[in-house]
Formats: sequence, structure tokens, C-alpha cells
Amino acid sequence: DDEIVKGLVECNPSKIYGVRATSIADSLGRRIVANIVMLGAFVKAFGIVDPDILLETIIETFPKAAELNRKAFKLGMENVREVALKHITSARLAESREV
Repeated sequence: DDEIVKGLVECNPSKIYGVRATSIADSLGRRIVANIVMLGAFVKAFGIVDPDILLETIIETFPKAAELNRKAFKLGMENVREVALKHITSARLAESREV
């Protein structure tokens, strides 16, 4: 969530993905679901977990918040984007090393 993370972790990534999880969670009226937004984004970006199975597990674990979590998860999947590495400047990398 680039609203919270000000720099990049020092690494050599092949791809970086972003999603405005906090803003999305706020739009749903509950900032606490930012983690569910992030799960949806992760599943969409990397495709290593079946999204239907993960969502069903979330709903079974937190049945009282089923609809809210369903919306948060789907919005995370819909709003994740790949960040172009060419936009990462050496200044931002240096800044991230200070974190």
C-alpha cells in the first residue's frame, strides 16, 4: 500500500504490485479490512492460491463480516496493478534504504 510504505524494501524484484488497500477499505467504511483487500490483490497478482477457496475460507472464519470481506477481497483483485520498474528511481531506492 503506497499510502503507508514510503520507500521500497531493498531487494531485486522482477515485478512489484500495488493496491491502494487503505483507501479501498476506507471506501467500504472499515479500515480494518485493508488486509483482506491485500489478500485479494496478492491472489490476483501471483495466482498461487485459488481465489474462490481462499474467499470461502475467509467467510467461514469470519461469518459476521462475510459481505464486507467479500467486497474487500474482490476490490483487491480488481484494483491491483503492476508498478513499472522504470519508474523506480535511484533516489527512491536510496530513500528506501533509510527506512
